[in-house]
Amino acid sequence: MKNSLANVQARRSDIERLVDRHGIATVKGLALRLKVSEITIRRDLKILHAMGRVKWHNGLVEAIAGQGGGEQRTLAVIAQRIAAAVPNYIARYSTLFMNANSLCLQVINELAKIPVTVITNNPCATACARHEGTKIMITGGRVSTKKSVLAGSVTLNFLSSRIADVTVIGCDGISVDGGLTSSNAEAAAIDSMMVTKAKKCVICLADYRKIGVTQQYHIADLGKVDILITDSFADEAVLQQARRKGINVIQVTVW
Repeated sequence: MKNSLANVQARRSDIERLVDRHGIATVKGLALRLKVSEITIRRDLKILHAMGRVKWHNGLVEAIAGQGGGEQRTLAVIAQRIAAAVPNYIARYSTLFMNANSLCLQVINELAKIPVTVITNNPCATACARHEGTKIMITGGRVSTKKSVLAGSVTLNFLSSRIADVTVIGCDGISVDGGLTSSNAEAAAIDSMMVTKAKKCVICLADYRKIGVTQQYHIADLGKVDILITDSFADEAVLQQARRKGINVIQVTVW
Protein backbone atom coordinates (compact mmCIF):
# COMPACT_ATOMS: atom_id res chain seq x y z
CA MET A 1 0.00 0.00 0.00
CA LYS A 2 1.15 3.52 -0.85
CA ASN A 3 0.91 4.76 2.75
CA SER A 4 1.89 1.57 4.53
CA LEU A 5 4.20 2.00 7.50
CA ALA A 6 7.12 0.66 5.47
CA ASN A 7 6.47 3.10 2.60
CA VAL A 8 6.10 6.05 4.97
CA GLN A 9 9.33 5.20 6.76
CA ALA A 10 11.15 4.75 3.45
CA ARG A 11 9.86 8.09 2.15
CA ARG A 12 10.92 9.91 5.30
CA SER A 13 14.35 8.32 5.04
CA ASP A 14 14.53 9.57 1.45
CA ILE A 15 13.61 13.08 2.62
CA GLU A 16 16.40 13.01 5.21
CA ARG A 17 18.88 11.70 2.63
CA LEU A 18 18.02 14.40 0.10
CA VAL A 19 18.14 17.21 2.67
CA ASP A 20 21.46 15.96 4.09
CA ARG A 21 22.95 15.69 0.60
CA HIS A 22 21.92 19.13 -0.58
CA GLY A 23 21.76 20.97 2.74
CA ILE A 24 18.50 22.70 1.80
CA ALA A 25 15.26 21.83 0.03
CA THR A 26 11.73 23.05 -0.57
CA VAL A 27 8.43 21.25 -0.10
CA LYS A 28 7.73 21.55 -3.82
CA GLY A 29 11.15 20.20 -4.76
CA LEU A 30 10.82 17.20 -2.43
CA ALA A 31 7.32 16.44 -3.71
CA LEU A 32 8.51 16.45 -7.32
CA ARG A 33 11.55 14.31 -6.55
CA LEU A 34 9.61 11.73 -4.52
CA LYS A 35 6.48 11.83 -6.72
CA VAL A 36 4.03 12.53 -3.90
CA SER A 37 1.80 15.48 -3.02
CA GLU A 38 3.04 18.56 -1.20
CA ILE A 39 0.50 17.77 1.54
CA THR A 40 2.21 14.41 2.09
CA ILE A 41 5.64 16.06 2.26
CA ARG A 42 4.39 18.63 4.78
CA ARG A 43 2.98 15.85 6.95
CA ASP A 44 6.32 14.02 6.85
CA LEU A 45 8.27 17.21 7.59
CA LYS A 46 6.10 17.98 10.60
CA ILE A 47 7.15 14.64 12.09
CA LEU A 48 10.81 14.87 11.05
CA HIS A 49 11.07 18.42 12.41
CA ALA A 50 9.51 17.36 15.73
CA MET A 51 12.00 14.48 15.93
CA GLY A 52 14.91 16.87 15.34
CA ARG A 53 15.89 15.16 12.08
CA VAL A 54 15.49 18.27 9.87
CA LYS A 55 14.81 21.99 10.34
CA TRP A 56 11.63 23.27 8.68
CA HIS A 57 10.82 26.97 8.84
CA ASN A 58 9.56 29.69 6.50
CA GLY A 59 8.90 27.07 3.84
CA LEU A 60 12.54 25.97 3.74
CA VAL A 61 13.85 22.57 4.80
CA GLU A 62 17.42 22.50 6.12
CA ALA A 63 19.78 19.81 7.31
CA ILE A 64 20.67 19.75 10.99
CA ALA A 65 24.04 21.45 11.57
CA GLY A 66 26.92 19.00 11.35
CA GLN A 67 25.01 16.49 9.23
CA GLY A 68 25.64 15.83 5.57
CA GLY A 69 27.64 18.99 4.75
CA GLY A 70 25.50 19.49 1.68
CA GLU A 71 24.56 23.10 2.33
CA GLN A 72 27.98 24.48 1.38
CA ARG A 73 27.95 22.45 -1.83
CA THR A 74 24.47 23.71 -2.64
CA LEU A 75 25.43 27.33 -1.90
CA ALA A 76 28.37 26.96 -4.29
CA VAL A 77 26.03 25.69 -7.02
CA ILE A 78 23.58 28.53 -6.33
CA ALA A 79 26.37 31.11 -6.64
CA GLN A 80 27.58 29.56 -9.88
CA ARG A 81 24.11 29.56 -11.43
CA ILE A 82 23.24 33.08 -10.30
CA ALA A 83 26.50 34.32 -11.84
CA ALA A 84 25.88 32.34 -15.04
CA ALA A 85 22.48 34.03 -15.48
CA VAL A 86 23.87 37.59 -15.52
CA PRO A 87 25.34 37.68 -19.08
CA ASN A 88 21.82 37.13 -20.45
CA TYR A 89 21.02 40.71 -19.38
CA ILE A 90 24.24 42.41 -20.48
CA ALA A 91 24.67 43.89 -23.95
CA ARG A 92 27.99 43.70 -25.76
CA TYR A 93 30.30 46.67 -25.17
CA SER A 94 28.41 47.78 -22.06
CA THR A 95 30.19 49.52 -19.20
CA LEU A 96 29.47 47.87 -15.86
CA PHE A 97 29.93 48.81 -12.23
CA MET A 98 30.42 45.74 -10.03
CA ASN A 99 30.95 45.78 -6.31
CA ALA A 100 33.37 43.58 -4.36
CA ASN A 101 30.79 40.90 -3.52
CA SER A 102 32.05 37.37 -4.18
CA LEU A 103 29.15 36.73 -6.56
CA CYS A 104 30.29 39.62 -8.74
CA LEU A 105 33.74 38.07 -9.02
CA GLN A 106 32.11 34.95 -10.44
CA VAL A 107 30.08 37.11 -12.83
CA ILE A 108 33.27 38.57 -14.32
CA ASN A 109 34.39 35.05 -15.18
CA GLU A 110 31.03 34.41 -16.82
CA LEU A 111 31.38 37.61 -18.84
CA ALA A 112 34.35 36.02 -20.63
CA LYS A 113 31.73 35.32 -23.31
CA ILE A 114 31.25 38.96 -24.32
CA PRO A 115 33.31 42.16 -24.62
CA VAL A 116 32.47 44.64 -21.84
CA THR A 117 34.17 47.20 -19.61
CA VAL A 118 34.05 46.32 -15.91
CA ILE A 119 34.72 48.91 -13.22
CA THR A 120 35.12 47.36 -9.78
CA ASN A 121 36.65 47.89 -6.34
CA ASN A 122 37.75 44.25 -6.18
CA PRO A 123 41.44 44.01 -7.12
CA CYS A 124 41.10 40.23 -7.54
CA ALA A 125 39.11 40.91 -10.72
CA THR A 126 42.31 41.30 -12.70
CA ALA A 127 42.91 37.55 -12.36
CA CYS A 128 39.50 36.60 -13.80
CA ALA A 129 39.09 34.93 -17.15
CA ARG A 130 37.63 37.30 -19.72
CA HIS A 131 36.89 37.94 -23.36
CA GLU A 132 39.81 39.41 -25.30
CA GLY A 133 37.73 42.57 -25.72
CA THR A 134 36.97 42.92 -22.02
CA LYS A 135 38.49 45.81 -20.11
CA ILE A 136 38.78 45.76 -16.33
CA MET A 137 39.30 49.00 -14.41
CA ILE A 138 40.14 48.96 -10.70
CA THR A 139 38.87 51.93 -8.74
CA GLY A 140 41.84 52.42 -6.46
CA GLY A 141 41.44 53.16 -2.79
CA ARG A 142 42.45 51.87 0.61
CA VAL A 143 42.75 48.09 0.91
CA SER A 144 40.38 46.76 3.57
CA THR A 145 42.15 44.80 6.30
CA LYS A 146 39.33 42.25 6.58
CA LYS A 147 38.80 41.60 2.88
CA SER A 148 40.82 42.20 -0.26
CA VAL A 149 38.58 45.06 -1.40
CA LEU A 150 39.15 48.74 -2.00
CA ALA A 151 37.27 51.40 -0.06
CA GLY A 152 37.46 54.97 1.20
CA SER A 153 37.38 58.45 -0.33
CA VAL A 154 39.64 57.57 -3.27
CA THR A 155 37.24 54.81 -4.32
CA LEU A 156 34.21 57.08 -4.01
CA ASN A 157 35.89 59.92 -5.91
CA PHE A 158 36.81 57.53 -8.73
CA LEU A 159 33.23 56.29 -9.04
CA SER A 160 31.72 59.77 -8.81
CA SER A 161 33.53 60.82 -12.00
CA ARG A 162 32.19 57.89 -14.05
CA ILE A 163 28.90 56.55 -15.37
CA ALA A 164 28.01 52.96 -16.20
CA ASP A 165 25.31 51.43 -18.37
CA VAL A 166 24.60 48.71 -15.82
CA THR A 167 25.38 48.20 -12.13
CA VAL A 168 25.65 44.64 -10.84
CA ILE A 169 25.86 44.31 -7.08
CA GLY A 170 25.62 41.59 -4.50
CA CYS A 171 24.17 42.65 -1.15
CA ASP A 172 23.87 41.36 2.42
CA GLY A 173 20.14 41.95 2.58
CA ILE A 174 17.18 42.84 0.40
CA SER A 175 13.69 43.49 1.69
CA VAL A 176 10.61 45.53 0.82
CA ASP A 177 10.93 47.91 3.77
CA GLY A 178 14.73 48.09 3.99
CA GLY A 179 15.58 47.95 0.30
CA LEU A 180 19.16 46.94 -0.44
CA THR A 181 21.35 46.85 2.66
CA SER A 182 24.88 45.99 3.74
CA SER A 183 26.52 44.94 6.99
CA ASN A 184 29.43 47.33 6.28
CA ALA A 185 29.17 51.13 6.20
CA GLU A 186 31.98 51.71 3.67
CA ALA A 187 30.66 49.01 1.36
CA ALA A 188 27.17 50.53 1.55
CA ALA A 189 28.50 53.97 0.51
CA ILE A 190 30.32 52.47 -2.49
CA ASP A 191 27.38 50.31 -3.53
CA SER A 192 25.02 53.28 -3.23
CA MET A 193 27.25 55.32 -5.52
CA MET A 194 27.28 52.49 -8.07
CA VAL A 195 23.49 52.27 -8.04
CA THR A 196 23.10 56.03 -8.45
CA LYS A 197 25.50 56.17 -11.41
CA ALA A 198 23.85 53.44 -13.51
CA LYS A 199 22.21 54.83 -16.66
CA LYS A 200 20.11 51.88 -17.77
CA CYS A 201 19.80 49.05 -15.31
CA VAL A 202 20.57 47.86 -11.77
CA ILE A 203 20.94 44.11 -11.27
CA CYS A 204 20.97 42.76 -7.72
CA LEU A 205 22.36 39.31 -6.90
CA ALA A 206 21.26 37.59 -3.68
CA ASP A 207 20.88 33.98 -2.62
CA TYR A 208 17.95 32.84 -0.46
CA ARG A 209 19.75 33.75 2.79
CA LYS A 210 19.65 37.46 1.88
CA ILE A 211 16.01 37.65 0.75
CA GLY A 212 13.74 39.33 3.31
CA VAL A 213 16.75 40.41 5.38
CA THR A 214 17.56 44.00 6.40
CA GLN A 215 21.12 44.81 7.47
CA GLN A 216 22.38 47.89 9.28
CA TYR A 217 23.47 50.13 6.39
CA HIS A 218 21.16 51.29 3.60
CA ILE A 219 22.31 51.10 -0.02
CA ALA A 220 19.20 51.95 -2.03
CA ASP A 221 15.43 51.64 -2.02
CA LEU A 222 14.02 48.49 -3.57
CA GLY A 223 12.52 50.57 -6.38
CA LYS A 224 16.03 51.24 -7.70
CA VAL A 225 16.43 47.58 -8.65
CA ASP A 226 15.42 46.51 -12.17
CA ILE A 227 16.42 42.84 -12.03
CA LEU A 228 16.81 40.56 -9.01
CA ILE A 229 18.57 37.25 -9.60
CA THR A 230 18.14 34.75 -6.79
CA ASP A 231 17.40 31.04 -6.35
CA SER A 232 14.38 28.78 -6.03
CA PHE A 233 14.80 28.57 -2.22
CA ALA A 234 14.11 32.29 -1.71
CA ASP A 235 11.05 33.41 0.29
CA GLU A 236 8.26 33.55 -2.30
CA ALA A 237 6.23 36.12 -0.35
CA VAL A 238 9.11 38.62 -0.53
CA LEU A 239 9.66 37.89 -4.22
CA GLN A 240 5.98 38.51 -4.96
CA GLN A 241 6.25 41.89 -3.28
CA ALA A 242 9.29 42.67 -5.40
CA ARG A 243 7.42 41.70 -8.57
CA ARG A 244 4.57 44.02 -7.60
CA LYS A 245 7.11 46.83 -7.52
CA GLY A 246 7.99 46.09 -11.14
CA ILE A 247 11.21 44.17 -10.49
CA ASN A 248 12.04 41.36 -12.91
CA VAL A 249 12.72 38.46 -10.54
CA ILE A 250 14.84 35.63 -11.92
CA GLN A 251 15.12 32.38 -9.93
CA VAL A 252 17.78 29.83 -10.78
CA THR A 253 17.12 26.19 -9.93
CA VAL A 254 19.53 23.87 -8.16
CA TRP A 255 17.83 20.47 -8.10
